[in-house]
Amino acid sequence: GIFVNVGMIPVTEPFKHTGVTLLDEFGYVRNNPSTMETPIRGLFAVGDVRANSVRQIASAVGDGSIAGINIKKYIETI
Repeated sequence: GIFVNVGMIPVTEPFKHTGVTLLDEFGYVRNNPSTMETPIRGLFAVGDVRANSVRQIASAVGDGSIAGINIKKYIETI
């Protein structure tokens, strides 16, 4: 799935009760910036919803590219 959001407040309510420390104290998704994978295996986060994002279109595009490559690698392992 793809979750699209525009704004400065992250819309991450569906991920608050995952049983995993997925969100930081501000509600942004924690992930590995080199793969874009979150602490939940197979769940990737890109763009403004990421805790370490600079919230710019250019960085979101780069995030998407990194995630796409790593999603392909993940799918090949399942």
